[in-house]
Amino acid sequence: NETRTIRSGFRQEFELPRNFYLSYDFAANSLSSLGLGRHNDHQLTVKGATVLQAGNWTIRPGLTFVDSSRDRGEWMPFVGIYRIINRYRVSMEAARTVRLPDYTELYYTDPVNHGNAALQSESAWNVDFSVRRADRKSVV
Repeated sequence: NETRTIRSGFRQEFELPRNFYLSYDFAANSLSSLGLGRHNDHQLTVKGATVLQAGNWTIRPGLTFVDSSRDRGEWMPFVGIYRIINRYRVSMEAARTVRLPDYTELYYTDPVNHGNAALQSESAWNVDFSVRRADRKSVV
C-alpha cells in the first residue's frame, strides 16, 4: 500500500480597532492511496474576539466558525479570563471545539479497524485552568 498525504494551508491574524481581534485559518488535505483511494478536503476556521478589562482581570470572549468540506459549518463560543499575580499569569478558559474524523477513521479497514465514510465531526467543551510564569512580552 502506497499512501501520499499532502497538507497545505495558511493562517492570518488581525488586530482591529476597539480591542477586536480577527483570525482565519485555511487548510487543504489531499490523500492518494492504492488502498484508501483519492480524497480531498478543506477546512476554514474564522475566529473573532474582543478584549475587555474588569479591574485587574482581562476577559476575552469570542466566537469561532468552522466550516469543512466534510461537514456543515458550526459556531462555537469561547471565553478566557486572565490576570498577572506576583509574576505569574493565572488563566481560565472555556471553549466549544470540533474534531473532524481523520482518513484512517473514515476509510481504513483492517482486522482491528473498520473505516466509516459516514462519520460526522465530534464536538465538546474544553475547560482549562493554568498558572505559569508571566513573560513581559506576554499579551492576552
